[in-house]
Amino acid sequence: MSNTIYNIDEFKTWIKNNNLAKGKVVSDIASRAKRVAKIINIFSSDDLNMLIAKLQEAEDFQKLSPSVKSQLKKAIKLYIQFTNENV
Repeated sequence: MSNTIYNIDEFKTWIKNNNLAKGKVVSDIASRAKRVAKIINIFSSDDLNMLIAKLQEAEDFQKLSPSVKSQLKKAIKLYIQFTNENV
């Protein structure tokens, strides 16, 4: 099990190269992915829907505002997409 986001620099580069974000937003997305990893264990082989379900069940996640929840879900979606493309 791991509560760590691996290849964070490669993840940021992937975001930029795929024109998914620019500037500080790239770092914000990476930080949000790390935040998700502190709430739940993330494996690149995990199904995105299963991860989102686990995240939504987590007590720490439930305490967050709707906008933060949305940002975290988007960040983990992008991280899983990145890991699936770079296996």
